[in-house]
Amino acid sequence: RLYKGNRYIAIMKIFAFILLYATPFLVSSQTAGRLEQQRENDIYVTRLMAFIPWGEKYRYPEFRSGNVFYTTHKESSSLQLNYNLYLREIEVINEKDDTVYLANFEIVKYILLDRDLYVHDVNKGYFEILSNPNDSIRLIGQRKLDIRRREPLRDHETPQLTSSDESFSVIYHPLNHSLPREKVTLAKVILLFLMDGKGEIHLAHKTTFLKLFPKFKKQIEDYLSLMDKQQTPIRFNEPEDLRKLLDFCLSQA
Repeated sequence: RLYKGNRYIAIMKIFAFILLYATPFLVSSQTAGRLEQQRENDIYVTRLMAFIPWGEKYRYPEFRSGNVFYTTHKESSSLQLNYNLYLREIEVINEKDDTVYLANFEIVKYILLDRDLYVHDVNKGYFEILSNPNDSIRLIGQRKLDIRRREPLRDHETPQLTSSDESFSVIYHPLNHSLPREKVTLAKVILLFLMDGKGEIHLAHKTTFLKLFPKFKKQIEDYLSLMDKQQTPIRFNEPEDLRKLLDFCLSQA
């Protein structure tokens, strides 16, 4: 009985040791792992940009001549500009040949980049004007890159990368080398909006057209029905279709 009692005491001492020393270590390790993963997640979007090829990152294949028009009615001299699809920012090559964000963005109103005109909203960013800029209602679009898929890779795995007009893929290397590399697929998209005469921006869908042209709701409904019957329906994610619809609405006003 004494032997069994001593063995029981020894087991309890071991158990107490685990509770006092080993358990905090295990919890600490798990917490550290979660913190490392959180840190990686926090920098993921920013770090990913370093792995996107130059030609996929920008709207134009090279920086082009352009001008900035400010809310103060001033105009910049000619600058070398490009639109960063990933950041949705206008970038400029400065006098030191460095690529930087456009300064004084809070008073930027328009950007004329080569032949394309952009309008700037201080809270929502830059939008390319896709219809007649002199119209009371304008079709505008914001181009961007969307992260569509993330696929962890095994060690030494070399996946086939894809590239098309709609999407492309890259290999992402985490800052934390204990985490796996990833094959990341990004889609090239354009979000479409209508800008009214007050400069307010609205998502471009059917109810928006009806709201902005309230006196011509029946005509718009009839036009959309006619397009459906002709098997040429208006697609609200296609710039050319929305230009056609906007032209019709403006012609009624």
